[in-house]
Amino acid sequence: MQVSTKIKASLSEMTSDSDYHSPSGTSEESWKLKQNLICACEKKVFMLSESINNRERIAAMITELGGVVAENTKMEMLATHFIAVLPNDTFTGMMVCALATGKWLIHVNFIYDSFRCKKFLQEYLYEWLKHPKILEIDSTSVEVAKAAVYWHLELDALSAKYPFEGKQIVLIMKRKYRQYYQMIFKTLKAKPVTYDPRTPGSCCTADYCFVDMKIIERVKLRFFARHNVPVFPYQYILVFLLKRGQVEDEFKYLLQDCKKYAKDTMFLLNDTY
Repeated sequence: MQVSTKIKASLSEMTSDSDYHSPSGTSEESWKLKQNLICACEKKVFMLSESINNRERIAAMITELGGVVAENTKMEMLATHFIAVLPNDTFTGMMVCALATGKWLIHVNFIYDSFRCKKFLQEYLYEWLKHPKILEIDSTSVEVAKAAVYWHLELDALSAKYPFEGKQIVLIMKRKYRQYYQMIFKTLKAKPVTYDPRTPGSCCTADYCFVDMKIIERVKLRFFARHNVPVFPYQYILVFLLKRGQVEDEFKYLLQDCKKYAKDTMFLLNDTY
């Protein structure tokens, strides 16, 4: 099954991202101190999939090896590794965060084997793309594994530029999801823009608008079309990352036609103003 087909088939369903419930952390000052300490020591920081068994044991191994386990969403943005379980994590916010920021996407054997050797081993040996059962997983998860390698190498370059860097992004989704994606885009040096349907003028110059299809009725698609702001289901973010930022058929995912057609010929899935 092609990636685009799998993604489009999932648009009507809510992705189960229970990781969005992570606490935001302590005070801003103490967070900055912790952030500076982690960066200065070049610590390995791990995001752990909620699908992993024996999480407490895994976390203890990481700590004993000298690594750090991401305790909250701020640390997830700073993480260097994502211990994932495919295909469970394919459509989660954690996966979007991991791909967009170039984290190592590795399986849990990396921790077990490192603990036996009493030191962190070479990550590339444990990338999901090299997992012996990767071909038994669905094709979209295979594409995720390939994209993880691409973005890790791409963002490791000296002249690296984050996906969506410098872009203005409108996020229209439930609060817990919006907050998490806002943190992702801020990490990517993008500019999340607040959307208020009563005063939407601040969104006129946005580059992208990402929407939760469960609240599509709240979105004034005609307004965005008039200002040539493309509106996509938020799952398109994953499509963009899987396609390495080059989505040739992106029109298939658009929720409206942003071309300057006459009002009576403009195609919209939602006819609200």
